[in-house]
Amino acid sequence: MNSGGLCLMLSAIFRGFLIKYAIVALPVVAALVFYAVSLISAAHKAEIEDQAHQVTALRAEILTLLNSAKSDVIILEQSQEIKSFLHKPTLINEAIVQYRLRNFMLSKGIYDQLRLLDLNGREIVRVNRKGQDAVAVLKNDLQDKSNRYYFRSVKDLAIGEVFVSRLDLNIENGQIETPWKLMIRIATPFEDRFGRKAGVLVANLNATSLLNEFEILFNGDSSALRMMNDEGYWVFHPSVSKSFGFMTGIENSMIENDLNVWNVMISSERGMVDSITGHYVYDTIILADEASMRFALDEDIDRWWKVIAFKPYQSMMSDIFEHFGWMVLFVPVFLLVSGLLSWSWAKSSHMHQQARVAEKRLVNVIEQSSELVMITDARAQIEYVNPAFEKVSGYSKDELIGENSRIVRSGKQDHAFYVRMWETLKNGQDFSGVFINKRKDGSFYCEHKQITPVLNEAGKIIQFLSLGKDVTEQKKLESLAEQMREFAFKDALTGVHNRVSMVDLMMKAMLRTKRDETLMLIAFIDIDNFKKINDEHGHEMGDRCIKHVAEMLILNTRETDTVFRLGGDEFVIMLEGFSHVDEVHTVLRKILEGMVATPEMHRRGISLRISIGAMIFPFGDVHEVDGMISEADSAMYQSKLSGGHTYTFYEPWMKEGGARQTRLNSEHGHPFRGRDDREKTEFSTDLRKRSSFLCWDSK
Repeated sequence: MNSGGLCLMLSAIFRGFLIKYAIVALPVVAALVFYAVSLISAAHKAEIEDQAHQVTALRAEILTLLNSAKSDVIILEQSQEIKSFLHKPTLINEAIVQYRLRNFMLSKGIYDQLRLLDLNGREIVRVNRKGQDAVAVLKNDLQDKSNRYYFRSVKDLAIGEVFVSRLDLNIENGQIETPWKLMIRIATPFEDRFGRKAGVLVANLNATSLLNEFEILFNGDSSALRMMNDEGYWVFHPSVSKSFGFMTGIENSMIENDLNVWNVMISSERGMVDSITGHYVYDTIILADEASMRFALDEDIDRWWKVIAFKPYQSMMSDIFEHFGWMVLFVPVFLLVSGLLSWSWAKSSHMHQQARVAEKRLVNVIEQSSELVMITDARAQIEYVNPAFEKVSGYSKDELIGENSRIVRSGKQDHAFYVRMWETLKNGQDFSGVFINKRKDGSFYCEHKQITPVLNEAGKIIQFLSLGKDVTEQKKLESLAEQMREFAFKDALTGVHNRVSMVDLMMKAMLRTKRDETLMLIAFIDIDNFKKINDEHGHEMGDRCIKHVAEMLILNTRETDTVFRLGGDEFVIMLEGFSHVDEVHTVLRKILEGMVATPEMHRRGISLRISIGAMIFPFGDVHEVDGMISEADSAMYQSKLSGGHTYTFYEPWMKEGGARQTRLNSEHGHPFRGRDDREKTEFSTDLRKRSSFLCWDSK
């Protein structure tokens, strides 16, 4: 065959090859392209929906945090401690306000500063977070905040109105604090007890906690997240240098970088928008209400924030090539080997198999978890429990599925607990608490659980997920610890308070007495001739006498009074709430009258007598616990010298060695008649000190 014929044959073969190749290859290639585009589109759609859910969830978390902070400042503004301090700005009242703010800050855990400003913008009280503690700022370190925007914006608001500042960086002494602290100032005016506006309460909300929410909602990777204020500046950006340009002077706003995207975002509360750089999913948090905008300048507040999830196109293309790079190799190979079409099907089957394996692993994790897992529908009908729940409750899965979750309710918790639980859950919030539940056999167990509402795309609750832990043993240990703590502060013989608890209880009582402007009696009591009782009748009878005296002291005092045993035959009684000295005399006479021996003591010839030394706070020379006990002890010694079974009020001469006694006159009531109907009463008074000395004896 000549060369011309060979060329024609090859040309015909080639044409036939092209036709056949097109018939076989084009449908397969088209199917592969369609398959790839569909998967890319589905993955892209799923990612966008996931980002939208995350943005919506983050918006809800931020709104919950802000609403909680607004409620907090209203609660603090209405506290009586602040009103009392404004009425009487004493050191004690100032300390009480500082104590109140400190405890509030530690209990909430989200505030860096709580401060009270007067109407001129000067700080009068400030409490700062310091590590895990909170400390009050010294008076010399208090600052003038009259030029700060949040004071200007709040001072003219009505009582009960709350101002929410813009999200910015904390400034101390005119400089941005480093490292950066993201702050939101929640402020409201406060009034004194006469209803007059007295200043401004400002709470610095540490917005750094928002970053934790970002990390949680984005599974530890918040690089896709951004947040922007109403001026187009980033207040959160993965690149820190791009954040807070309005404070750092580094101009980097959305308006400058992508005006078209900015215009789309400000035209609607939520949605999606594509730009030349990537895809945005956004939602809006409305911050400024009518009250906040009435007196605030635009630069003082954020009217809204945009919570944004951003996916750059470069990242999208990287994902596409990561998942479908195999096609670059598959298509050339398929052009040579048509059988590789089956390989594509195998790959698709493998992907579905991997999804089923991942689902099975998740079920295995839940099944083998030690956590008590329960899933119910929206009506609390049980749909699933794991083996750990079966083991602790005693019910099998078949017995529980279809039943209402209250099948394990014990009835040990009041109705209000469950009302609060359902109110929280119906608001779409998690509820966490300790439940006292009942097993199938009727025994009780404690479960610390967190219940989470599961929402559908429309935001409607469709299920509840309960994750719990059996804390029965832990609660038993806590109960035992409480009993041990009770043992540490109570006297083993008598059951009354011991010396260890006395100082703390007396210091708290002194604060209440000063706050309420009342009188408090400290009485030091010693059993007369106790050594003789021990020597003649033995230590066992001595212990019985001590226990009986304690019982008589409790019987003849009020429930609000406190009895302490210092040791041996020495007791101290703390009695609060007196408005006049005459009331004190009545109480002391009642104690002496009620000190009656038991029949056994009478048979043994034991006469139960006590000597009492008393001082009235705040009339004494000292205002420390040790000093007051010492004064009462000195007065008790005078009762001993007067023959015993009497009470004596402290006078300064008792420690100086002097003696100054006068007869009790009739203005202090009827004298007590002893068993031999003899009376003796001695009294001394000093009107300038409003204190009195009384020596009363019945022998």
